[in-house]
Amino acid sequence: MTGSLKHRQADDLRFALLRDGLIAADGSPVELPETFRKALSQLLDVLEKSPDAVVLPADDTLTTGQVADMLGVSRSTVTRLVDKGELEASGSTVHRRITAAEVQRYQQHRQRVRRQAVRELAQDIGPETPPDRAVRTR
Repeated sequence: MTGSLKHRQADDLRFALLRDGLIAADGSPVELPETFRKALSQLLDVLEKSPDAVVLPADDTLTTGQVADMLGVSRSTVTRLVDKGELEASGSTVHRRITAAEVQRYQQHRQRVRRQAVRELAQDIGPETPPDRAVRTR
């Protein structure tokens, strides 16, 4: 799947933001808070990989179905994650709500766990590790 921004376009925008910043209507430079730069950089990353992006305030609450769509899992998986304490939710056991910030925290946590697993796997592979062999079935 291609994004709505080409890699070169995203890089040009990142560079312009870092080098030039933004200019106000009167021509004066606009000081950009670090949180804004980080958010805009993340948006560029998303738009480079995907044709769509959803931007939500951190304190917006989402249903388990909406969270499932965002994570690419079933609603029952989200419910299990809440029950196990991996996702924090408010509300009753029937009408649970999860903040957008909590979904982002969970996604970042899962990404760190996956990257660590890959690093550990890579450390297990060395020159003495035998190559995979094809198994003859006939």
